[in-house]
Amino acid sequence: MDWRNIIRNLLEIIIAIFRMIFIGLFYIAKFMFVFFILLFFGVLISQNNKRW
Repeated sequence: MDWRNIIRNLLEIIIAIFRMIFIGLFYIAKFMFVFFILLFFGVLISQNNKRW
């Protein structure tokens, strides 16, 4: 049994999983950011319409 190959394979799997999680969190954060910007502008526009 070659322990170095096993450890290397485990590290590659762990790095791939962390990369997938990081990319997923990045896309979720980007969508949430766009959603909050749209919500913020919607509230501002509704308040401006009430003011007028």
